Amino acid sequence: LSSPDQVGALKSLEGQELSDRIDDLVHRAFGERSPFGEGISRPHTASTTADRSGAAADIAVACRELGTVRVLKRHGVLAKMEAMLLPMGIGAIFGNEDGTNHGGGMRKIASAISLASMTSDGGSSTDGITTPTTTGSVYTGVSDSRKGKATPAEAREGGLLILRALCEIVGRPAEPYVVPLLAAAIDECSSSSGSVREAADDTAVAIV
Repeated sequence: LSSPDQVGALKSLEGQELSDRIDDLVHRAFGERSPFGEGISRPHTASTTADRSGAAADIAVACRELGTVRVLKRHGVLAKMEAMLLPMGIGAIFGNEDGTNHGGGMRKIASAISLASMTSDGGSSTDGITTPTTTGSVYTGVSDSRKGKATPAEAREGGLLILRALCEIVGRPAEPYVVPLLAAAIDECSSSSGSVREAADDTAVAIV
């Protein structure tokens, strides 16, 4: 949606055609096969970060042109983002999956290490466990799968890219939807995937 003609074509769509177009962008942002754009018989070409970033930007443009509530809520984009970034619910980020941790508080790795490192220029810790990257995010040496994250890294990166695009392209009208997901962005700063860590770092800064 980088040209007025493309934006105009999007705005001319209605009903199921518009839903399919937005779903197509979401699939592309998550690095998934799009049944609307690619079909099921054609070979699926693996997406790149640039592909996912472009689709994320298109989603943000759609929000700006069609209305944030309309795209994020009525077309279910926000729910799909939450499913990718918070499959176990936001309570999992706060170490309160079962609702029994009444004191709350984010998991140590997300709050104490990842948030502090966002202002860092990089380096490594003295205990040899945490290693901040050049972007300031931290990989703890614990893989995402061991932390119980089953969602593909490409999809989590895509969700983060959408959040960042919403901040940069839509701005204030998107705040009620992106700010609650700051916790997820900070948590992903410790991902074992470098591309996810970089997206999480950039997204957290954009939200703040």
